[in-house]
Amino acid sequence: MTQATTPVYSANGVEILFGDMPYTSVVTLLNRALSHIFSNEVPKEIRKDDAKAAEWRAAKLLSILEGKLGVRKSGEPKPKPSRDPIALIAAELSEKAVLDVVSRKGWKVSKVAGEDGKKVLTISTADGTVIKTLAKAVADRLAHAEHGPKLLDAAKAEHARRIKASEKATADAGDEI
Repeated sequence: MTQATTPVYSANGVEILFGDMPYTSVVTLLNRALSHIFSNEVPKEIRKDDAKAAEWRAAKLLSILEGKLGVRKSGEPKPKPSRDPIALIAAELSEKAVLDVVSRKGWKVSKVAGEDGKKVLTISTADGTVIKTLAKAVADRLAHAEHGPKLLDAAKAEHARRIKASEKATADAGDEI
């Protein structure tokens, strides 16, 4: 398990970093979270229908594995992983890196109808063989033992650069007033 420096939890003045947590605590929290998701979050309408509940759980697990847990749909063409600016920048950098690989290998990104009927961006080879969804490729790159930490470091540097540029622009605007 690699250590990340982005907060796992940050609210009400409490910030817990992933790297500060013992492995056993992470596993315990993960077990509790998954138990909650697969038990308490099943829609009431399907709880008594074992087949529909199992189908819902399978779809939820797939969304978790694709990095879409907690992603809110806001009419955007692609999901945003969180409101944490470093995580957002890391996802942007990861997507750019994935698209660079796709371009270099002569693959393509296409919009296709997913299992739920909604459009999904997929990566496919020149002969049309679908490799995986773009969201899954981005999440995989972020989770990769070598690429993930480099992306987080680059995201932190980019975030610091953006803050500095914003502060400079604010200071420059203040000088003109």
